[in-house]
Amino acid sequence: MQISLVGLGQVGTALGFALSKYSDKITLVGFDKDFEKQSRAKTIGAINKSPINLINAVKDAEIIVISTPYSAVKELFSQIHQDLKPNAVVICAAPNKEITAKWFREVFPTTNQFIGLTVSFNPEYTRHLDPSEVIEKTDLFNNTSIGISSPTGTSEQALKYASDLVELLGAKVQYLDILEADGIERTSHLLPQVLSYLLLHSTVDVPGWNEARLYTNQPYLSVASPFGHESPTDLADLLLDAEKPMLAILDDTIEKLRQFRDSIADHNVEEIKKTVKKSITNKSTLMKARKTGNWFERISDEKNDVKKTNFIKQLFIGRGR
Repeated sequence: MQISLVGLGQVGTALGFALSKYSDKITLVGFDKDFEKQSRAKTIGAINKSPINLINAVKDAEIIVISTPYSAVKELFSQIHQDLKPNAVVICAAPNKEITAKWFREVFPTTNQFIGLTVSFNPEYTRHLDPSEVIEKTDLFNNTSIGISSPTGTSEQALKYASDLVELLGAKVQYLDILEADGIERTSHLLPQVLSYLLLHSTVDVPGWNEARLYTNQPYLSVASPFGHESPTDLADLLLDAEKPMLAILDDTIEKLRQFRDSIADHNVEEIKKTVKKSITNKSTLMKARKTGNWFERISDEKNDVKKTNFIKQLFIGRGR
């Protein structure tokens, strides 16, 4: 079984490293147009093979996992769509999955299938994780949920490929509608970056900054930490391609900020305390669930439930293990 990882940044390399414990059953082939990233992934054991040609990296794969920047996805699809094996499954971790699924179907034959991947990392390793940092841990996805989403008509086999892959990573599978996956990523991934940029934009190089910067401790740095997960080009593309939903999210955020401002202007101590206490409780609940992975009891959904034959898992690691 060959899995090809296209894009060997933080996510792609992490996926390879987490799967490396099955290297006796899986051939991990990696490609990145940045040869330094590709060489690093090979050196640390995140991939077994590193061909210099993109087509050679994907043509024999049963599963292709794409973790490139969003702005590279459409061109990448156009480069590989004629060279995949029949029934090969393309799993894409880029945001805006409704759009990337549309790009996919415009060029790929109907025998190939698209699956969206919404990734989260083990919180033990991500508290102070820099966007460019690669974590060499095989349990990087333990106690996490990874979402898989797919267009209508996706084959059961493709969904099994994706779900078995997620289980091999050590994560729990969550089946998401594509629009639901996009909403989750805009709230949990894009909005924090926007707020981070705006904090820096509104404080750096304004009067008093030369003095204030000397005292930028944990409160400031923790809010600024999402900075840099997307390049300026990628972030602009992501926001503009999802204009209406992102404007709705930003409008709601601005309204919450305005309400808090009004509480200050009105000297409404009780409302300020109520808002802060609620936020503290919500964060505590989030961090506890994030650490334990105990979010909710799994509810069987007849529409989305995939039979647990796990034939790929048996192929990877054998029966009865």
